[in-house]
Amino acid sequence: MPHRIALTLLLVFAVAPLEAFDDDFGISEVELKEESFLDINAHGFRKSLDLEWREQLNGWRMGGGSTSTDRAFIRTDLRLYHELSEALMVSLDWDQDEFYAPKPTPAPIAAVHVYPFDQTDIGLAIQGEPDLDKRQSDFGYALIFGRQPHNFVKVTLVEIDKFWNSKNSLDNSFYRRPGELISIEGSYDLNERWQIDFELEQDQPLDFVFTDQISSFQYEAEDYQTRLIFRQTEELIYGLNLRSLRVNKNLTQTQSDQSQQIEYRSFDLYRISQFDPENELTLGARFDDIEDQVADAIDPAASYRFDLNTRQVYATWYHSYSTHQAWDLGLYIGYSDRRKTFAVANSVQFDQSSVQGKLRTSWQYQSADKSAVLVISISLNLDDLADDPGDGGGLYFQKRF
Repeated sequence: MPHRIALTLLLVFAVAPLEAFDDDFGISEVELKEESFLDINAHGFRKSLDLEWREQLNGWRMGGGSTSTDRAFIRTDLRLYHELSEALMVSLDWDQDEFYAPKPTPAPIAAVHVYPFDQTDIGLAIQGEPDLDKRQSDFGYALIFGRQPHNFVKVTLVEIDKFWNSKNSLDNSFYRRPGELISIEGSYDLNERWQIDFELEQDQPLDFVFTDQISSFQYEAEDYQTRLIFRQTEELIYGLNLRSLRVNKNLTQTQSDQSQQIEYRSFDLYRISQFDPENELTLGARFDDIEDQVADAIDPAASYRFDLNTRQVYATWYHSYSTHQAWDLGLYIGYSDRRKTFAVANSVQFDQSSVQGKLRTSWQYQSADKSAVLVISISLNLDDLADDPGDGGGLYFQKRF
């Protein structure tokens, strides 16, 4: 017991960097087309693979694909967790999720977890993102009830760029109001059939002044995600994924004063039927809605509102035909509304509604125990086969340790 309490005290007084705000100090236009959410769904991780991923503490996966624009969507996860003893664990996490705008590439986050008491599963954690520039060192603590990956709740508080004002000797920039991240995440098996996962994050308002002492940047955000799983039998699974994202930015410079508000909502309901170890059918319905509003106080003509919402139904068939190879076919049918309106005279740049169709075929190469898979996919544009048959492709890899 004494050595566990000593470890706890050591962690409480340690300093470690953690990045929450992604260091994107710009305002980027959302560039998505009518079929973009069909692309993201078609070339993302297969639902059964995603469920396997969430059952593991250790793994690496990366994926991405075309969004029918000049940008791709990217999803990367790295999770390494090692238990030195029942009292002390270390972990490394890397999480990258880009689909609506480019962001600076995040760095891995290291963490130390300690459970100081024998009789309870209540732990503390210090987690950080090492950076040579001390100004960009974030400082965070976490309180954990239970142990990952199941039946736990983790509450985290992070101070963004904690030492920027005290360590900044390179220029005259400073924080008028440093930001904070408050997050709650957890996973619980409600009973033998029901499971819920949740991630709730709030970036508290920050206010940054650039070195010219005139330009400034304000930011706040919230991102709520929930996943509900019902396992009717081992071969029949129902799932529901919900997400709500909101980002507010304001960038004031010498000749511009722009504010941006992005709101994104997603609903994905699906059913996985496994007929045998070699054959699997997934049926689903998904709704995505994103809004991007930019207001320019100096140049009102540059102010606009962009909206895209997509309703789609989809079906995928997975067939493993050998020890190392499998084939996966997906059909996606959706209806999209896409509109961009400028504030001056309420002028409309485009207002489009259309039925979208996509047929995706994938080849999978897998290890003998199926813990590692590589998937390469291409898709056909069913709504315009004559003039534009090709509709991009994607690739993803997943390895569970």
